[in-house]
Amino acid sequence: NDLNRRLFEDELARQLQAHGITSFTSYQHLDIDQIEDRAATETKVRALGADSVIVAKVVGTRTDTVANPSHTYFGGGSPAYYPSHYGDYWHDYYRSSYQAVHYPATVSEFHTYTVETDLYHGDQGMIWSMQSDTVTGGRIDLVIKTFVDLVVKDLAANGLI
Repeated sequence: NDLNRRLFEDELARQLQAHGITSFTSYQHLDIDQIEDRAATETKVRALGADSVIVAKVVGTRTDTVANPSHTYFGGGSPAYYPSHYGDYWHDYYRSSYQAVHYPATVSEFHTYTVETDLYHGDQGMIWSMQSDTVTGGRIDLVIKTFVDLVVKDLAANGLI
């Protein structure tokens, strides 16, 4: 969606600028409809004076289900220095009452997006590409930051920034 696009582009621009690279976000210069028009995009990129373009797109999705079986934890209760019988006091009974705790089975679903990120440089065309799986859940800004961290580290490791 458009909000995620803006969050991604802002984070990518911020991290690239931290590496000394002048960067622009497409949403500030191109409408969503113009992005699909290659000629319009190339014209805008040249007008901005950019020599490279990073394109990220979702190329696959899947839902993973993880089932955790139930289990029972045995612990607590009377320490060895207390008698194991309940005696005459309620606290002796209470100390023995939490020796078993049952955790029910749980089933969780995780949505995973496979994202392809490509770097195009001038007339050379695509000079770098990576695919990564991103699991959604939690705060989207943190998911995007983690993803962009991965992209920027890989670009740096390959000597591209």
